[in-house]
Amino acid sequence: MIVFDAEGGVNFDESDKTIAGHGGRLSSLPGACNTAETVTLRAPYADTVPAAGVDDLPSKLESERIRLNFEALLLKLRFERESAQVAEIEDVAATVLAELASVRERLATIGPKVAPRLARMSSAELIKSAIDAEVVAALEDLTAG
Repeated sequence: MIVFDAEGGVNFDESDKTIAGHGGRLSSLPGACNTAETVTLRAPYADTVPAAGVDDLPSKLESERIRLNFEALLLKLRFERESAQVAEIEDVAATVLAELASVRERLATIGPKVAPRLARMSSAELIKSAIDAEVVAALEDLTAG
């Protein structure tokens, strides 16, 4: 009994008329909106609701199939979370930030560590070699830890 426009949004005025023709009134429902605005359905749910009139509404069997599919997806997500196949974005972000902090701290120690040795070196090749060796050691520390 909900009428959709061509873009997949809800046409409240037409829906109100359809519901009124079936003995009810959309605007009389608690929390209902009685405006001519349209609401666009967002993915992934937009393709589960028909974008046409009353005759194209899903049957009870089709509605049950849609509900069971969503329940199955929720169960799959719960299983993937419990088996650590997926993670919450907040947890991943916290882990990445901790790793970046570790890299930043380790890289910050390179300068003070090699500066005294570099001051005594006169060759650009020796200076580059010393810096390269310290960078390699820092990278090894980071991958090991």
